[in-house]
Amino acid sequence: IGSNVTSTQGNSVLLGNASTDRAATTETQANINGINYSGFAGVGSARNGVTSVGASGKERQVINVASGKVSSDSTDAINGSQLYAVANTVGGILNNHNTLIQNNINEIDKNKEKIADNERKLKDHTDVLQKHEDILNGHSQELEKHNKLIVNHDNQITRLTKENLRQDADLLRHEDQ
Repeated sequence: IGSNVTSTQGNSVLLGNASTDRAATTETQANINGINYSGFAGVGSARNGVTSVGASGKERQVINVASGKVSSDSTDAINGSQLYAVANTVGGILNNHNTLIQNNINEIDKNKEKIADNERKLKDHTDVLQKHEDILNGHSQELEKHNKLIVNHDNQITRLTKENLRQDADLLRHEDQ
């Protein structure tokens, strides 16, 4: 319908001035960003042709389209409001997930700060323990020195006592004579 239309296959509908077609394809699946989609209803074929409302570089909008049936077996055209409803719902879900993710990130950051604070406290306590260990080691060395002095004094007392006893015995012997 229209002037200067060019059709390359049968069973096709061309709408508008200078509209052209292309060979129909059979689309049973699609891959978008690594995700496969399939199970499409109403798969086209070259035998059934195409409907064109323009030409390459001369595309036209199809306007005033009623909302089509949305189901797994629908072959109806979908209008902008239906697509908007899907995009709006998905956008809301994504925003909610983004909020949850951001909340988790904030909690992780708080936990990182708490962990870093605990690590600092642990290091401080370790340093204090090391100082106390050094002090205890110093006291142990001092105790060992004092123990040696006590043993030396004990030995001196023992020697002096033996020496005094001999001297006293000698004195007593001399006095008896």
